[in-house]
Amino acid sequence: MKLTSILTTFACTVVCMAGSTPAGAQGFSCAPAMHRIMTDSAVIAFETTWATAAVAHDSTTLRCMLADNFVDTSWQGALRNRRDVLKGGPVTPPELTQHFSDWRIDRYDNTVIVRGLNTITDTDDKPVSSLRFTDVLRYLDGRWQAVAAEETVVRR
Repeated sequence: MKLTSILTTFACTVVCMAGSTPAGAQGFSCAPAMHRIMTDSAVIAFETTWATAAVAHDSTTLRCMLADNFVDTSWQGALRNRRDVLKGGPVTPPELTQHFSDWRIDRYDNTVIVRGLNTITDTDDKPVSSLRFTDVLRYLDGRWQAVAAEETVVRR
């Protein structure tokens, strides 16, 4: 599989790739948030749920998590809005695995900026590609929602 094809698949499938646990498994809920402050574990739960929902084409969860004005800038520079993301995209190839690291979470009142690294490996656990990502989450309408995302290819 060509690197461009792999990156397109990942960027289209998971706007911000953050894990592979089932939606809600780490405590994220689309119900109104009790607190405006998100702990690191709550932020990672949000990211994990988002990634899982994108892979599963779970539009109900994605509708809850993505703000109406959400925009993603893909690794290729293409802009995708909420409607584009809700349409879905290709599924993650089963022969590839995502490994997340280098989490950095910064908080600014009702905004959280999440940064990380997604290293994609093949069945022999050899790196195929790496993507840096940045997500912006805002506390809107009584719950946390993603308002922006961006992916960048890490050149080796």
